[in-house]
Formats: sequence, structure tokens, C-alpha cells
Amino acid sequence: MPSDRREGSRRPEVPTGPRGPRPSGSSPAGQCDHAHILATGERHAESDQPIAARTAAVEEPELERQGRALGASGWRFLVLGLIAALPGVALVVFTDGVAMAIGIAALALAGCPAVVGVGLLLSSLVARWSARHKLFA
Repeated sequence: MPSDRREGSRRPEVPTGPRGPRPSGSSPAGQCDHAHILATGERHAESDQPIAARTAAVEEPELERQGRALGASGWRFLVLGLIAALPGVALVVFTDGVAMAIGIAALALAGCPAVVGVGLLLSSLVARWSARHKLFA
């Protein structure tokens, strides 16, 4: 190393793989580098399948982001519906008469955000699937 460089400004060494130097941004030793494996066609350490057979690169990142946002909202609505359904389930199971009818009404009302959540989760699944340009059939 030249003597005019400071000790703290050392340039990191280029990581190398079995087929030569890896591109910049590759992972340190001991961690899986999926981009390198996809580029070279090597097999994944945990399975005998090629990585390309198990994962696909995101072709449209904006659509992937929208899918993640839909999924986050979908989970929130689904949890809200399930939490709102708990008192209704308790009223239906443990009471009879008017209280049971109130429990059924509570379950019907709790079903609305749950159905919205399931719809958002399915939309998220479709968006993230199509962001990878995978076939649906």
C-alpha cells in the first residue's frame, strides 16, 4: 500500500468466487449472493436446484413496491377484522337469545374489513407476481 494513504481509507478487496472476481456489491464470504449465482448458473448451497428455478428477478420495481404496499394494508385490514370478530364469536358461543343475535351482527360487521383485507392481499399477490413477468397459467 502506498504510504501517502491514511490507514482508515483502505480500499476493500474485491471478493472472488470460484470463477474469478465477483461484481461490486457482492456479499461477503459465508453469505449467499443470489445475483452472482443467477449470473453464473451455479447451484444454491441449501438445495440442489438452480436459483433461477426458485426465484425470479423483479422486472418492474414500481409494481413490486405497489404490491408490497397493498399487502401491508391488506394485513392490517385482515387483523382488524379478526380482532373485531372476537367479541362476536364470544357472544355467539357463550350466550343465547338477543345477545346471540348481537354476536351474529358483530360477526357480519367484522367480516367487512376482513373481506377487504383478503382482497388487498390477493391484489398484492397478483401485483408482485406480474412484477416478475411470470405466467399466471
